[in-house]
Amino acid sequence: MGVGHVAVSLGCGQGRPATEHRAGLLVVSHFFLDGLVHVAGLPLAGENSPKFGVGLWKHMPLELCLETLMEFVAMAIYWKTAGAAASAVRR
Repeated sequence: MGVGHVAVSLGCGQGRPATEHRAGLLVVSHFFLDGLVHVAGLPLAGENSPKFGVGLWKHMPLELCLETLMEFVAMAIYWKTAGAAASAVRR
């Protein structure tokens, strides 16, 4: 998180607010998804704040299944949106 997320949230980089919001969502979702796999060590708001992390790395088969599932979901979302964008361009 940090300066990049704050800039995107405030609408800096005028012109494509939908893209900026998606970028902000990616940053936030990456932080929480990292929290699933990392041991408790990700600070929520600075070094002296509570640490976040579930620690699925300690359970590698479960962690690999979860990451594989997330990858397939991400690819399906991409193909759906890329296909819709491509068909809109052809019209």
